[in-house]
Amino acid sequence: MALLTYIRTFSIIYVKDKILDFYFNLLTASVKMTTNKLSRLLCFLLIFSVSYVGADVGRPGKKDVPTEVYITVYIIDLDNVSSADQNFTANVFIKMQWNDPRLKHNKPGPISMDIKEIWHPRIQFLNQQRLWFTIDDVVTVSQDGDVTFRERAWGDFSQPLNLHDFPFDSQYFNVQIVPLGYSHNEVKLIQNPKRESGMAETFSVADWEILNYEAKPFKYSPFNGDIYMNGFQFSLHAKRESNYFITTIIIPLVMIVMMSWAVFWIDPQQSGTQMSVAMTTMLTLIAFRFAVAASLPNISYLTRMDIVILSSTILVFASLLEVVITSVLSLSNKLELARRVDKVSRWVFPIVFIITFVRGLFL
Repeated sequence: MALLTYIRTFSIIYVKDKILDFYFNLLTASVKMTTNKLSRLLCFLLIFSVSYVGADVGRPGKKDVPTEVYITVYIIDLDNVSSADQNFTANVFIKMQWNDPRLKHNKPGPISMDIKEIWHPRIQFLNQQRLWFTIDDVVTVSQDGDVTFRERAWGDFSQPLNLHDFPFDSQYFNVQIVPLGYSHNEVKLIQNPKRESGMAETFSVADWEILNYEAKPFKYSPFNGDIYMNGFQFSLHAKRESNYFITTIIIPLVMIVMMSWAVFWIDPQQSGTQMSVAMTTMLTLIAFRFAVAASLPNISYLTRMDIVILSSTILVFASLLEVVITSVLSLSNKLELARRVDKVSRWVFPIVFIITFVRGLFL
């Protein structure tokens, strides 16, 4: 009995595909033969309608009721987050289940079938960049027609990042899944109530702390319109570990700026030494700025780190101007005035730096 059911099901699918191919070839030939533009347009619209209907033929359940696909997403590992490339690398496992009454059988246990032989929701990772799949496209079918499909994907996912608070920012890393080619009236992805989505206890990524996660359906529309897809999204909420940037960027930056203050303790008569220290500090800070920029994309706004580095650069440049002013005063026989300018600068520059530093990083 089960064998006859399989033969009947696959015969219908085979005949249906052959009929669609026949109509498609016939309509294509009609387009080539037709000279009237209106007739060509009608033929193309008919081709589109046949292709669209053909994509929906074979979906289990009633035509006016969306097929419910229960999904579970599990993040095995988060390998890397690249702020410069606006992406992250993850190892993702998904499990989908749906019921297809046409696949019921009387065998003692679940059977394995190639996913190409049956209807499936044709899921697609919406924000994928480069992915490698490690599980064969095989499904298991129970006696009641419950279909189970498992997939494991590893690779890069795109993720736009809001870097205003860098390096003290927190981000959401989303894995978005949609049923390719099926609207919200045809397929619906639902969180499996029997097996919730989740993630591993520890990840390989070292510079991010995972705060929590959320798995829920979402609506996706490639165009602004009423037609959309019922997708599924798994979101990781993570906070950047700032200790690395504090020890490798912020502390050296403070030391570079403090090095520029040494000119205020050098006598204005030694203008050559003052100028040498100021120029060296300025060039060091510029090189430092280029090194930091390599870890961020070319964004149009300033991050917290950019504000601190920019204000530090301005202060170092101001110290260079102060050296020029005191040198001119010294050469103009106004040595006491030059020394008073140095004494005032010893207090003004650190105070201004502390204010800009705290405001830029923490306020």
